[in-house]
Amino acid sequence: MFRFKLVMTFGNEYTGEEGLLPVGWDSWATPTPLYSNPHKDHYRGLAHDLIEHMGEQNGTAEDELRAYGAVLFGRYNMGTSTSAFHLGIEIGSFINNYIERPKHTRVCEEVLEIQDQLWEGILKESRHILTVPLEPKDKRPIMHWISKGFMQAQRRYKSSSCMTNLYLSVAHQLSEALRYSESPKAVYVTIDIPTEIVHVRVKEHVYD
Repeated sequence: MFRFKLVMTFGNEYTGEEGLLPVGWDSWATPTPLYSNPHKDHYRGLAHDLIEHMGEQNGTAEDELRAYGAVLFGRYNMGTSTSAFHLGIEIGSFINNYIERPKHTRVCEEVLEIQDQLWEGILKESRHILTVPLEPKDKRPIMHWISKGFMQAQRRYKSSSCMTNLYLSVAHQLSEALRYSESPKAVYVTIDIPTEIVHVRVKEHVYD
């Protein structure tokens, strides 16, 4: 059983619009604003945060690479995400030149099979972001962190279908629970992996 708490915040920069983030993420993440009639995919970013980010989070590129490894295990394996090349483009939009390089790297077989497509997308997008282009030597550590996230997801969720079902359920239930909420005090999300049950509870402000 995993329990998460979301709170309203302006996030890592003042955008003029509050939104929800997991507790402790406000120093680096961008919040999801609340809308009365949200697009059906509006809360998928929060679902990504809760389902595909695992372990301690510090807003690093390594954290996000692990989360994309989880995307590969779940949504990619189930055919509900974009292609490996386009996932690489998404990765290229946040990658930097300071990826931690472990002394011993490991790339799992599933990532090895698609690493060339991922790398192609990463290189294509990162050219617009980085002042110093990525080099071939950067590929292995990047794939290491993606693999780490893939294997973390495999251990936690056991099956790609379970993980994807939970991801979609979190997004849907957040949308339903927050439909008439303008500025909740907190939102509590409980996820039970064996039963694939998600429960969302909204705690509103109480004014005297």
